[in-house]
Order: sequence, then structure tokens, then C-alpha cells
Amino acid sequence: MESLMAGLRFVFRRKVILATITLDFFAVLLGGVTALLPIFADQSCTGGPVGLGWMRAMPAVGGLLYGASGGAFCRR
Repeated sequence: MESLMAGLRFVFRRKVILATITLDFFAVLLGGVTALLPIFADQSCTGGPVGLGWMRAMPAVGGLLYGASGGAFCRR
């Protein structure tokens, strides 16, 4: 129990590690939504397989657009 508390103190005192763990937590938590895209494309959208393809492609399109902007929207 003492080593668990020491580990928690370590993580909460180092903000970079805490931020990394938090980011990973939300990526894992919200990443499962992509498993529901085929159901959404089939039942809610009228796009069918083509609509599913577009939905699956949009994260990459967003990444390309952000990369092409040179990160102009980042706070400095």
C-alpha cells in the first residue's frame, strides 16, 4: 500500500506525467466510438458503405488540414 501511495504522489507531483496519463486515458475511453461507426452509417445515415468510408477518413483529413496550416492555431 505504501508503494501505491508513493507512485500516486510521484504522478501527481509531475504535471507532464499526469498530463500524459490523462491524455492516454481519454484517447482509450473515446477511441471505442469508432467501433460504432458501421452501425451509425447503416442505421442513422443514408450513406451506407460510402458514408462509412467518409466517416473513417475524416480524422486523417483533419490531421492533414491541421498539418498544412502549420499549426497556426496553436497558442504560444
